[in-house]
Amino acid sequence: MNSLFRKRIEAFLEEDAAFCDITSSSVVPEGRTRARVVARVPGVLAGFGFFLEVFRILDPSAAGESLLPEGGEFGPGEIGWVEAGTRALLSGERVALNLLAITCGTATRTRDLVRAVEGTGCVVLDTRKTMPGLREFQKYAVRAAGGRNHRMSLGEMILIKDNHIIASGGIKRAVERARAAWPLRLVEVEVQSWEQLEEAFLAQPDIIMLDNFSPQDAARAVRFVDGWIKLEASGGITPENARAFADAGVNFISSGWIMRGWVDISLEL
Repeated sequence: MNSLFRKRIEAFLEEDAAFCDITSSSVVPEGRTRARVVARVPGVLAGFGFFLEVFRILDPSAAGESLLPEGGEFGPGEIGWVEAGTRALLSGERVALNLLAITCGTATRTRDLVRAVEGTGCVVLDTRKTMPGLREFQKYAVRAAGGRNHRMSLGEMILIKDNHIIASGGIKRAVERARAAWPLRLVEVEVQSWEQLEEAFLAQPDIIMLDNFSPQDAARAVRFVDGWIKLEASGGITPENARAFADAGVNFISSGWIMRGWVDISLEL
């Protein structure tokens, strides 16, 4: 397990006082138990290793296995098992299930978008609209479901958004400053109108993000840039409209919607 993931999981357990569970330690006898991991609804599996790591931290002898591979689709029913000290299972249950429910939820929504644009060449991207403390976990889930990560943090690439444009005095000036400061980094500009699109095209960033454009306007933008600059559609992207944007010819669609999923999963001793 990556040390960053492990440290985050340890922090989640400390937040829940799992190392000082006064209920389990007082009412549950010592012993070892096997539990089933059961999904109540269909979904896409992602993060079962994180789920198991919760119990391994509480009980190094903990073991378990999923019944399908990462990225595999499941229906309601058993999706895996875990065996550990009974107290460890009960103390870590909520943290483990919360984490698995969120990563599977992210993966499930990502798969919905990936399937919606299948065959078009359009790439599904995530955003930074993640739950605090869970970014690495959710970004992993996006990859497991066939999506691709946008930037992990503010330090990865330059994305000039509406407030940056206002604060810097315009798109042209913002792009020039970005190129001068970070000549080897990708530069993306968010535009919210046709006038901004024209201004961004003249500034020649690597990517232009079409924020809350309609599919029809996105198709017009594709014709306008004529392949010179890659285009990303964002804002209100869901499985219902993703195909229309992909058919319009944009290179990418990005969606914060995929980060707000949850799959109902339980642990049954």
